[in-house]
Amino acid sequence: MRFLLSFAALFLSSVTLFAQNTTLTVPQTGGSTETLLTRTLYTVLDNGGQSNYSNSADGYLLLVAPAGYDIHLTGNYWTEQTNDYLEIFDAQTTNQANRLGRWSGQGTINVTCVSGYAYIHFYSNSSNYQRGFQLDVKCCLPMFANLDVYNVRAENVTENSLELNWVDLSGATEWRVHYGTTPYSMQETRVTHNPYLLITNLQPRTYYYFRIHNNTHSYDTTDYCTADNHVFLTACPGERPSCINFTDLTSCWTYATYGTFWDPDETVGVYDQGSASNTSCHTVHTDTTEYDPRTGNQLRCVPPGEIASVRLGNWGTGAKAESIKYEYKVDTLISNLLILKYAAVLENPGHSPAEQPRFTFKILDEYDNEIDAVCYSADFIAAANLGWNTGQSTSILWKDWTTVGVDLTSLQGKRIFVKLTTYDCSQHGHYGYAYFVLKCSTKTIQSSTCGNVVENTFTAPDGFSYEWYNAHDSNTILSTEKSLHVTRPGVYNCRLNFVGGNSSCSFIMSAIAGTRYPCADFSYGFIDTSQCKNRYQFYNESVVAADSAHNNRTTMPCDAVEWDFGDGTTSTANNPVHAYSSGVYRVRQVAKLAGGMCTDTLYKYINVVSPCQRFDTLFVAVCYGQTYRLFDTVVAMPGVYERDSGILTRTLYFSVVMPQLRFVYDTIVENQLPYTYGTHTYAQGVESDTIKYQDFYGCDSIINYSLHVWPNVYNTVSRDVCVYDFPITWNGVRFSGPGTHDAILTGCHGEDSVLTMIVNALLNTSSIVHDTINENYLPWNYHGTIFTDSAKHVEVIIRNRAGCDSVVDYTLSIVYNITTTCDKFVQFPNVVTANGDGINDKFAIVNLLGSGCYPINSLAIYDRWGALVYSVTDIRTEDDFWDPAATRTPAGTYFYRFVGKGYKGNLQRTGVIEVLR
Repeated sequence: MRFLLSFAALFLSSVTLFAQNTTLTVPQTGGSTETLLTRTLYTVLDNGGQSNYSNSADGYLLLVAPAGYDIHLTGNYWTEQTNDYLEIFDAQTTNQANRLGRWSGQGTINVTCVSGYAYIHFYSNSSNYQRGFQLDVKCCLPMFANLDVYNVRAENVTENSLELNWVDLSGATEWRVHYGTTPYSMQETRVTHNPYLLITNLQPRTYYYFRIHNNTHSYDTTDYCTADNHVFLTACPGERPSCINFTDLTSCWTYATYGTFWDPDETVGVYDQGSASNTSCHTVHTDTTEYDPRTGNQLRCVPPGEIASVRLGNWGTGAKAESIKYEYKVDTLISNLLILKYAAVLENPGHSPAEQPRFTFKILDEYDNEIDAVCYSADFIAAANLGWNTGQSTSILWKDWTTVGVDLTSLQGKRIFVKLTTYDCSQHGHYGYAYFVLKCSTKTIQSSTCGNVVENTFTAPDGFSYEWYNAHDSNTILSTEKSLHVTRPGVYNCRLNFVGGNSSCSFIMSAIAGTRYPCADFSYGFIDTSQCKNRYQFYNESVVAADSAHNNRTTMPCDAVEWDFGDGTTSTANNPVHAYSSGVYRVRQVAKLAGGMCTDTLYKYINVVSPCQRFDTLFVAVCYGQTYRLFDTVVAMPGVYERDSGILTRTLYFSVVMPQLRFVYDTIVENQLPYTYGTHTYAQGVESDTIKYQDFYGCDSIINYSLHVWPNVYNTVSRDVCVYDFPITWNGVRFSGPGTHDAILTGCHGEDSVLTMIVNALLNTSSIVHDTINENYLPWNYHGTIFTDSAKHVEVIIRNRAGCDSVVDYTLSIVYNITTTCDKFVQFPNVVTANGDGINDKFAIVNLLGSGCYPINSLAIYDRWGALVYSVTDIRTEDDFWDPAATRTPAGTYFYRFVGKGYKGNLQRTGVIEVLR
């Protein structure tokens, strides 16, 4: 029986390093104490738990660690800036000398209490509230010198493997490596002799968690305060693109998420219902004539000169947020500039900055850490002082297309992630979204003329702020535009800075004014062999010369180059890569200045030898435990072997096939049951099943199989129809009156969807309407009936809210002019004593009725969470005022908004109401 041993088979057991989270809460008032356990993860929340916290909070939680242990706290906070705050003390009480921090607004926390106590205090004032805070807490041991594994790193990361290396100065001879796709439940393998492990059979583009401890002591490194999970991301399959394909939202190099204001990465995946939908979180716009209606049709959805843009976010509300993250391997030979074009549409509700809609841009490393928060990030928050344009209403701010450039020179060879995120406001009522384009470019200054001409115009790359100055006088700024026109010879420098970034993030490019001729030059080098072709990297070394004979060469690069590789293919890339079959090729480079006004041509010959010339070569793969005989040698270990039989030199590429552990996840609909996979039949979904099989080489392997079944869906919809609109037709069924019908449709996963339609009949309605107007509004038109000089009482037939005929008993009262100033005359109470004694039981607006002030009006009452409690339009009698007893509203704090229109002007008023019982 053949048997293969894979990395998965080396796992000795499944090890749970920490117990699952235990949740603790800081009380709203007062305090509580909790004694912590080792190897247990705790989550500490504010008094609101997973919801918003309460106003007027002032409570504490004291955490006590076992003897000899410290307490480590990490997490995030979201509070009202400056007014609500979180404090952590490394003591049993609020000893200011031991306060580790006082946090307010929004950010992260990472502290360790070494006293064995952590005193967590949370305070909020009597107005406004937010999400609060969430801290991850564990007991941990102080780190002992030279006893622990450190500097854990992953090298040579591919789509399905990586090399794990670490440093250990303790003299250990054995290590236990914990490994898994989640940080809580991991499997274990043992490593001896060397701190190194090659891990294979990994999944592409997947985060893997690692922990390592040695045999010099009994503790896991995760027991120590400074030891965290080591997280590494495997690579995508296939050849990495030379630049970011920003419109390919489903690429392996693209990571799309959506979630809430507090966690934009809550759900992984693209949510796209089309570019016209206000529910799409990630969508592509390709209509270059399209304009955004919320900007008054002023903002183009695709910037000039581009064929598409990506919209991130939408104009729906609900405290939502979304992000897109693009993976990119920086190769400055191909591109050393990243160009971001963006346009943003943000509502400005006037909240605190931490609560406002926003659009952010960051560059991260492969562990999701910001590479440079100063030079490689931007945060655009809705604010009146931004100077942006206004849209459909003054509360909508929009920024026209802006180009931002990022210098990637210092990131050469690094695997980076470009992340863009949009947020609604945290109060659920206002939206924010953005359009963007991502491109690659190079740091090259273009010129308008060349040759023996002094006068010239130099143009720097797009996407920066600019400061031009003479190289001999850096204090005199000649221009802050992208282009500089010069009439005198000399060296001119341009300081380029990331738009919206710190001035210390700049870099300098230079241009020479005077005699300028292109001087072509290049070199090349062998890269590798692929598909019987040799790949070569060409390096552009063309520069500007100060004379036509090229005797006085500078270090300034030419504006552009053009390549002819001698095999019928060309390129305009700065440092192209080209693959050749065997042969001799004449490579031509044309160096250009001023858009090709001046050129210089250089030829070089390259002799390519075919890589496919082989002697007798064998590729043999056997199952684990088997051997192969190469002439007189028995081969058991993988490798390349060459033996001579006397008349034949044979090269053997020998590999050992390890047993495969595959994970297969199938998804079907209920109608497909029973379902057959291979030789196994399932009557219902299974969470896990182990299937043994023989792989392509005939070696024993295992499949861990899971089957998910989408059940049939049952739903009911209803439709209200006016009596006179019958008959109607729905899904081929004719309704002559009220009734019910079932239709079987196909769901999005292919499952049956039984939809029940209930048709209701709506009758004509009648109502009584009393209107009061000022005489200045005469004549008065009510649905076609004209009132001129006196009050009238008529019956008016109109369409009601349901679209059916409605008979309105309409009465108009006219109020004649008075001299009172209405905005001071009308007064709003701030307390309602809804105790049923007949005194101040209602929210009665003083002097509104009978004064003629603001006859057209609306009143809305909200609770402190923003939920609507009561609303009314056109108040005419005392019965229209809000009665908390009638709406069964409990005592507490409420907010009102009144909008009125009248002959003396308009009035908008908001305020706070205290309801007492």
